[in-house]
Amino acid sequence: MDDRQQQGITLVEVLLALGLLVLLITQAVPAFGQWLERQRLHSMARTLAAELQQARQEAIVQGDSRPVYLHFRPGPGWCYGISRRPDCDCRQRDAAHPEACLFTTRNVQRLTRRDAGPWPGITLIRAAFSQGASARFDPLRGLASAGRLELENRYGDQLQIRVSPLGRIRLCRPGARGAWGVEPC
Repeated sequence: MDDRQQQGITLVEVLLALGLLVLLITQAVPAFGQWLERQRLHSMARTLAAELQQARQEAIVQGDSRPVYLHFRPGPGWCYGISRRPDCDCRQRDAAHPEACLFTTRNVQRLTRRDAGPWPGITLIRAAFSQGASARFDPLRGLASAGRLELENRYGDQLQIRVSPLGRIRLCRPGARGAWGVEPC
């Protein structure tokens, strides 16, 4: 009989380790995908909140007597545009079109619109303000038309951006306790 101790690992141990690794990967990949979608939703909401804040600042600082509007078109192919006119159409991509969302900054008039392109899987499900689907910021102290924007990703996670009549903009998560760095609504 051979009294030498076995060194190394057996085929059964390797197969068992591989099986456990496959099990862990099959559980981690969907969770990672959902985490990425949640981060994309959060990024979009923060970007949109920053755009609202910038529009409010433009209304106050530029010294123009006209308000600044953000016009929203909800849905899977959502868009929004910024203008001093109350009736622009964010779907217009041609600055020469009479309904294009144009905004003047530093004496340069430019097309100011964004769409769902950079955020696939994110849907603007609702834009509800006191003036319909448009947020309005007045030049006097940045007062606003109160309302909210509701965003959703393909997993059903939702975030809201709320605008108060005083122009305060905040991000919140509806119907849930504070999660992933966002307060409940």
